[in-house]
Amino acid sequence: MPKGLSPHLGFVQPRGFPGLPEGWFSEWETFEGLFALLHHVDENTWTSPRALIVFHGLGEHGGRYLHFPHYFKDSVQSVYCVDFRGHGRSEGLRGHVDHFDVLVDDAILSIRRLDERLKKRFGRSEIHVFAHSMGGMIALRAFHKDPNLPVKSASISSPLLGIRVEVPLAKRTAAHLLSKVWGSLQLSSELDPQTLSHDQAVSEAYIADRLVHRKLTPRFYAELLRAITDTASFSGGITVPLQFLVAMQDKVIDSKSVLKFAKKLKSRNKEVKTYPEFFHEVVNEIGKERVFEDIRTWITKHSATN
Repeated sequence: MPKGLSPHLGFVQPRGFPGLPEGWFSEWETFEGLFALLHHVDENTWTSPRALIVFHGLGEHGGRYLHFPHYFKDSVQSVYCVDFRGHGRSEGLRGHVDHFDVLVDDAILSIRRLDERLKKRFGRSEIHVFAHSMGGMIALRAFHKDPNLPVKSASISSPLLGIRVEVPLAKRTAAHLLSKVWGSLQLSSELDPQTLSHDQAVSEAYIADRLVHRKLTPRFYAELLRAITDTASFSGGITVPLQFLVAMQDKVIDSKSVLKFAKKLKSRNKEVKTYPEFFHEVVNEIGKERVFEDIRTWITKHSATN
């Protein structure tokens, strides 16, 4: 695996966002058609198996989370960001999968791969998950599908359990019809970058980022709706401690559906944090520091040392 790459690797970072902390480095790898970034402390000081794995949302990629090591440098010593199939630098048509759970399998594979790497180095692993939007739904489905995943805790940000983005009726109808006959036709996802954060620098960086796409094929759209309905029906079967991070001014996903899901989920270890004035991307909002503090507290609460 190549080492000592440029900290930013050509990714677009919003103005004012921190880069990698001093003494941190980035590596990249590809496996099964996926691209992954691993940020970690210097080899000589990398002594902890505690790691954070990040699952991004629809249309974005792991490179948009370059500020995470700065905020988690006192909680973990490595941050692993995976680009899902059809996203970022991974293989596949942008915004397309034939079956949604292909992405779930990618998430499971990524967790297992990180687990193996940590165990090879330290003899054990301690993996925590941060998952946003579509990535949040993917994480929930992964935990439900494979209850034995080696995950200590998860923070689920604005999970895609209901849609607020207004898709024109004609496009919805066409998508359902085309999903069977021309499922790979790329259409616009109708996402407005201005609804992601109150921080204008975030939307500007999103628009300028060539690895971000706003594409959604009819097949993916149909699969996405099916997965949302199925995931929202879960009432149990997830044992990973879950912290839900809910943006109450979310204009992309339906925050009420997240609160409803969290309330009905049978779990002895769950928590809900709400942010009344925040838009969709709580970790990119003005005032995001308190979100990171909530995540750090959750990680510490479920770490091997507690």
